[in-house]
Amino acid sequence: MLIYQKKLSPSVLVACKKHGVPIISRISDYQIMCPKCTFYRDGNICEKCKKTKLYSLRYRCIKKSFISSFLWFLADAYHRYMKYYDLIDAFVLTNPFMMNKLQEYGYDKKYKIIRTCSDDNSRYKKAFTHKNKLQQLCYIGNVFEHKGVDLLLKSFSILIKKRPNIKLIIMGNDVENIIQNSIDSENIVFENIKYIKHSNIQKVFEVLSESLYFVMPVKWYDNLPNAIIESFSVGTPVISSNIGSIRYMIENGKSGYLFESGDVESLTNVIYEALSISEGEYEKMQENCINEIKIKYDKNVHYNKLYGIMKKVSQ
Repeated sequence: MLIYQKKLSPSVLVACKKHGVPIISRISDYQIMCPKCTFYRDGNICEKCKKTKLYSLRYRCIKKSFISSFLWFLADAYHRYMKYYDLIDAFVLTNPFMMNKLQEYGYDKKYKIIRTCSDDNSRYKKAFTHKNKLQQLCYIGNVFEHKGVDLLLKSFSILIKKRPNIKLIIMGNDVENIIQNSIDSENIVFENIKYIKHSNIQKVFEVLSESLYFVMPVKWYDNLPNAIIESFSVGTPVISSNIGSIRYMIENGKSGYLFESGDVESLTNVIYEALSISEGEYEKMQENCINEIKIKYDKNVHYNKLYGIMKKVSQ
């Protein structure tokens, strides 16, 4: 199985096909459809390249440089002209949203959805039942504009007026950026917000475990984010945007809650609703999160599906 894009020359596909070696390619981002790999430009979802990749030149999508964008455009056109993608026997995808997008963009191949698997993080989940959870929400990850942390800060600043006991933890390597970018905003309240620099995976799981909810207010088509899987694995429900693959990961009201992407009012209302459920309802949601890991993200399930597709293309 190959993850060759941006790593290996496409000539490896030709060599494999010449010698009768089946090819399976794992698609983990949107690069073959979008030069930015995110479907996100200038603060909005962008799918103009579905019509023509010339838009990648117009908007200088690669490094904001025409030359870099032109080189990507040529490489993409050459791949298509040489029909390199036709040499691939099957694509392994992590979610149905990716499959739908590939089909929309004309990649009519054999797809197999094999979700990312999760480690056993039970030592963390056992330490934090509902009774000793802290009254806090958390966000863990990069603090980029398309991650939507600005939406969370605005929402929390409204929420704290109704729930003054609730706290927010923001954990990431670039938390200084969000402090600097928000410091001049009149609508941001900095009370009850704690910023933690990312240190190690143990600290990540500790913060996830002790929080009532992990909030992921992304504005882009995040591709099966590991952070949601990690949160589920310690029994912490997730509040996130109803966008991209996330709609397939979170069952609204069962393993977390979904809000209208980019809508601060919707996010605020959903968080308030999530904080208002009973202890029994919350513990049932925790149980659902753990079951999601067992059913969808188990290592053995992942291995068996991967082995199955390898066996099939080898016949």
